[in-house]
Amino acid sequence: METITDFITESRAPAASIGLVLTGFLLWWEKTRKLLLGFIGDVLGLIGLRSRIRYFRELDRDRQLEESKKLLANEDLDDAQKKRIDAIRKGLIDRAIEELEKASSHTSGVVTDRAEHDQRDAVEQTAISDDPEEHHAHELISEGKKDAAFEILASLSERDTMAATDRWRRLGHLVFQTDTTRAVQAFEKIIALGTSDPWDYIYLGRLYVQAGSLSAAREVFKAALPLLEETQNTRNRSVVMLELGDIAVALGDLDEAKRHFEATHKIRKQRCEEAPEEADRQRDLSVSLNKVGEVQSAQGDLTAALDSFHAAMEIRDRLTKADPGNAGWQRDLSVSHEKIGDVQLAQGDLTAALGSFRASMEISDRLAKADPGNADWQRDLSVSLNKIGDVQSDQGDLTAALDSFHAAMEISDRLAKADPGNAGWQRDLSVSLNKVGDVQAVQGDLTAALDSFHAAMEISDCLAKADPGNAGWQRDLSVSLNKIGDVQSAQADLTAALDSFRASMEIRDRLAKADPGNAGWQADLAACHGKIGKVMARQGDNAGALEDFEIGRAIVAPLAARSGHTRWQGYVDFFDEAIAALED
Repeated sequence: METITDFITESRAPAASIGLVLTGFLLWWEKTRKLLLGFIGDVLGLIGLRSRIRYFRELDRDRQLEESKKLLANEDLDDAQKKRIDAIRKGLIDRAIEELEKASSHTSGVVTDRAEHDQRDAVEQTAISDDPEEHHAHELISEGKKDAAFEILASLSERDTMAATDRWRRLGHLVFQTDTTRAVQAFEKIIALGTSDPWDYIYLGRLYVQAGSLSAAREVFKAALPLLEETQNTRNRSVVMLELGDIAVALGDLDEAKRHFEATHKIRKQRCEEAPEEADRQRDLSVSLNKVGEVQSAQGDLTAALDSFHAAMEIRDRLTKADPGNAGWQRDLSVSHEKIGDVQLAQGDLTAALGSFRASMEISDRLAKADPGNADWQRDLSVSLNKIGDVQSDQGDLTAALDSFHAAMEISDRLAKADPGNAGWQRDLSVSLNKVGDVQAVQGDLTAALDSFHAAMEISDCLAKADPGNAGWQRDLSVSLNKIGDVQSAQADLTAALDSFRASMEIRDRLAKADPGNAGWQADLAACHGKIGKVMARQGDNAGALEDFEIGRAIVAPLAARSGHTRWQGYVDFFDEAIAALED
């Protein structure tokens, strides 16, 4: 990539024609001081003042900036120079985005196009700012000193009331993927200032979800709805309703979730009827159909779920045929095959499920081969391989399942090594390690399984420590601890197993207390009580085991009754059988 130094050295443009435009860039990047000194050295040489170079080098950073502003005349650039500088600026912005993406806690498909656009816009707005402290903040980001950079941006936002909203918004967009706690604070500030727009509420709600505060997220999304009149911003209304539906699912209220998703579907169907030629509206409709199908599946109505997923796939198939070169439409079709496969798997039709997952993989594989440098396509291929491995495992073909999981893990490992700072790729690797460990455990190779689970836990632990406000990373750590406890229990190391399960329960208890309305956290906690109860029963402590089973049942029974969730009803059945066995 061309640098500013390259531009100056090659063109030897007169000092007066460069002006202050470059000064901002030079203060921004990771090698700012070297670039600035090289640039000023060139300029001083051109105007016959080389004797001042040593003097300039000895100045501190702020004085260098001040002197450079005095030295450089602020005259207009010619068109060719402007184009060159614009290209340099774009390159610098691209590199800043890359630095932020490396620290992202999201994976493909989780971060919306809106979030990616807003993050880039935040970088660009800072790049053209005339505030040297904002440029210095981005210099720190490029050096990996994100905390110090975000502190500067937060301080600037506090200082200037008039520009506070824009600055807090830029900060929020910058850290949305990397620092959950700080991003929450930024959007809370915006809303407190009273100058927010609906998307500020949407961002804050999504961040509360990311932090595991579903009740707070629901209130924020509800507050956003009145800002979106029913006759205007209908798509944004549907976005908020989708968010409310997802939260209702997590809170265990599937009926409410279904109402939100059906209301969203109604809006999006009407939007399609108004402009049937707009592909994006058709795609939105397919998303709402998938959401309705997910609730139907969770309620055990698998036939209706399959109908919804097929309707969504028909739209996506039509879009891909109309525009075969659109990789996004191809990926959507791949996801539809996966969702249909999930239902077929739940119905026990393993052959059909395997066919659906292979149809999904065929698309993922084609996209990955067409663009080998696209990490997202590679990641999609690993997901398809994992789905196939799940079916092969259920079919009892453990050798084939292990091959599929290893192939997926090879991709995850390659992505993680290529971009060690990308939290999403690291998390994918931990998932692959867990799947490999699951098969090794079933095969009876407990030592290898324990190694796999420990490797997965090491990743989960690093992610949890890197972003303590991300509840998902905390839960991943608890899952790793449970898997380790399962192997220790199978090895008859009951004391170690109990320690692992209790460490997991400590995390889940903390999450459940932080958001009591989150049914998922409550069900997770109940599952831990079940694991601990089983170990205590094996140790001969029937009274202790009975206590844990009864606590677990008391947690999950009302969730199952309220939501109709088939998985949670299965938990109730487990506890009833365990309690009955101890009471006999």
